[in-house]
Amino acid sequence: MLDIINYEESMPIKVELLEIKELPWHTHKDIQIIYVLEGELQLKLTYTSYPLKKNDIHFIHSDDVHGLTGITEDNLIIVLSININYFSKFFTNLSTQIFSTRVNEDAHLYVKQQMELKYYIFSIISLLNKRDLDFIDQVCALSKSLIGALYKDFRGFAINKTNRNFEPKFSHDFIQTERISRVVSFIYENYAYKLSLSEIAENEHINKYYLSHLFQKFVCENFRDFVSMVRVEMSESKLLETDKSVSFIAGECGFSNAKYYIDHFITWFGVHPNAYREKCRPNTIDFKSSSFTVHELKEIEPLLKDYLDSIVEFSDSFSISPSTKASIDFSSHSTAEFHLFEHFTLHIYDPDLHPCLNFEENALHLMNTLHHVGGHTKISILEPLATKMLSSETDPASIYLDTFVHSKCIEIMKEFVLNPTGYQIESMVFMDSIKNTSALLTVNGLKKPSFYLLDFLMKLGNQLIDCGVGHIITKNENAFQGILFNASYEKTLDFTLDISNIDENYQLTQETLLASSSCIDYWCQLNFNSIISPKDFLHIENMSMPNVGFEIIPKSDHYIYSIPLEPQDIVFISIEPAN
Repeated sequence: MLDIINYEESMPIKVELLEIKELPWHTHKDIQIIYVLEGELQLKLTYTSYPLKKNDIHFIHSDDVHGLTGITEDNLIIVLSININYFSKFFTNLSTQIFSTRVNEDAHLYVKQQMELKYYIFSIISLLNKRDLDFIDQVCALSKSLIGALYKDFRGFAINKTNRNFEPKFSHDFIQTERISRVVSFIYENYAYKLSLSEIAENEHINKYYLSHLFQKFVCENFRDFVSMVRVEMSESKLLETDKSVSFIAGECGFSNAKYYIDHFITWFGVHPNAYREKCRPNTIDFKSSSFTVHELKEIEPLLKDYLDSIVEFSDSFSISPSTKASIDFSSHSTAEFHLFEHFTLHIYDPDLHPCLNFEENALHLMNTLHHVGGHTKISILEPLATKMLSSETDPASIYLDTFVHSKCIEIMKEFVLNPTGYQIESMVFMDSIKNTSALLTVNGLKKPSFYLLDFLMKLGNQLIDCGVGHIITKNENAFQGILFNASYEKTLDFTLDISNIDENYQLTQETLLASSSCIDYWCQLNFNSIISPKDFLHIENMSMPNVGFEIIPKSDHYIYSIPLEPQDIVFISIEPAN
């Protein structure tokens, strides 16, 4: 049943234009994307069948048992095959990822994502047709972008037992999506062995009950039943291509006894394994001939142009997110050093004159951190006239209503990444006044984004690893740090960190400073009341502080960390050895 995909020399992808009558059941070690240009087809994929029509996209995973039957005679599909051996160098667990990509024009949630996939597919075909001097490099680059889009937008899925399929499920919790993806990949890689939720949770550095809760929440299936489903799925090809006994296959796929295997097989395939073998083996490529027509890619050049033009026409409501990337090689060393706070002055006022909540606590936090950073730091006490605060006649709205406080932070980061080794932060004002609203705290003591940005900057290492558009990566001893930011006011920025030569398990901590959740935004909701109750003050502080998430980076040769940055968002990451 294994059908070998033959690639053109030096080309890690293959694109075919096919008109299908019958493509018997078979498997590939590589992965495929099917895109329907015209007509209708029936796709048999593991437990169920899918009717495919124009503009449908479907993903075929490695080792999936699948087949295609033309429903209409005028069908035409693009089959894009992806060489796992090549692209696994760039994408973690590619062979065992689950992508749920069956989207169509009516699925409004996925219109943008579908258009992005179409753009990459059609652009790759255009390059293959033109075959310019460097077309292979361009095709490889676009293919990486396509797979990156799958990782970013299509890894969420939920089990639908009624329909016996995986359904698309999108989550904004990218940290947990990444975690569940790792767990699912581990299950597919090790289904033949005894699997323990406790051991997997330990590897993820979380409690097994919490992992069980997450798994049920994201996959809509409990861990034990999902493992059994995977084992049943992986047994299908063994049933169809061998004469091994049901009990032997049950043990080979990780079941403790044949009865348990048969029960779960019936749950997903509807019949006893022996009955399935007898009924379905004649549908496989070993017993049935293929009937399809291969068309030249150049035949769809006019159609290709129309599709690309339609994407351009749709650009008002869709635009492919710009992207940037950085890399960390755990085996390399940096010689470039910098010291942001070599001579730093914190301008502060006398707290006895203008008391506010948590004043001493915030000031001490900054000074203690600056002391550990090194350099020469000092405090300058501002004159009372320069620190004039609110009076009963002053309306805070007149100071802050039209202020977008994240812009100041973004400007600092833009200047920093232009000249990281020469950039110096010489001074900052601790608290706003009527005359100066560029300080770290508001006039009533709320922490502004610049307070948290300063905290991020102070946590950077002093060895420069990577620096570019929207990011800076540093190192300090055996830990890495980074600040990522999106300077755009309109577009999401997709950031990718390529990590290599990972010698042990590491913990990545992510702190996200959201442009949409500053203290000014929440104070505005209270009509800029000059007097805020301690309870509301605490609520605003908690809502506007950075969101924190965790991710375990396993010991491996290669790992990809990716995150979409919304306009003006700033993220601090730290990568330290896991305990």
